[in-house]
Amino acid sequence: MYKHLIIVMTVLISVSDRSLASDTTYHKHPWLMSGSAGYTINKAFGSVMDNEREFNAMFRITNARQKNWGGFELRAAFQKEISRLFYFKTGLGYLQKQVNPEEGGFMLYKDSLKTGYLSIPVLAGVVMPLNTSQTILFSLEGGAYSDFRLIDKTTSAIDLAGFSTSSVALGLQGGCELTFDLRGGSTAFIQYSYKVDMTDAYKETLYWGAPGELYRTLSLKYRTQVISLGWKWEL
Repeated sequence: MYKHLIIVMTVLISVSDRSLASDTTYHKHPWLMSGSAGYTINKAFGSVMDNEREFNAMFRITNARQKNWGGFELRAAFQKEISRLFYFKTGLGYLQKQVNPEEGGFMLYKDSLKTGYLSIPVLAGVVMPLNTSQTILFSLEGGAYSDFRLIDKTTSAIDLAGFSTSSVALGLQGGCELTFDLRGGSTAFIQYSYKVDMTDAYKETLYWGAPGELYRTLSLKYRTQVISLGWKWEL
């Protein structure tokens, strides 16, 4: 997979370099600002879900599923053009994630996850024009993010010994963007992002009752997809 990604990035850089070489109107190293709104698709994973699958398999339960309640993202981003090919991006966003991870499974009492985060990404990207007039651009980007808990409306199973929402979740993010130049200094874009938590978003403690292990602490993380629309303009 990584080998294929490297090949794709190399091709994009090569094509972009040839396409942009003759552009004499390029404003060197501008700052761009963007605003966007998007819909989130969420899925939980981690040791809580591993434990759920073990019990479902033991009792031959096959209709367990996760119920995605969606969510939304509002984001303001700042993008620094390093060259015609590359950029760095950061910003601030409000990101809501919510999902019921244990629908139809063995567990009698279910968690319902719903948390709003202040999300700060740090990303690098590469750009490729898709037409000769360079009014349609395609970009790939990747990096890391920090999600800081702002609003938490999670409800946990009543039979747990303990449950907590992490104040900060760190993760990795990748995505792509299709940008349309509207002239007059602004552009519209559609973007897809995929975010994976590397640290725990939630921790729960079960009454385990085993000799030497009265309690067991398990964790949950998010995989989140975001589809967004927005505007971008040069500062």
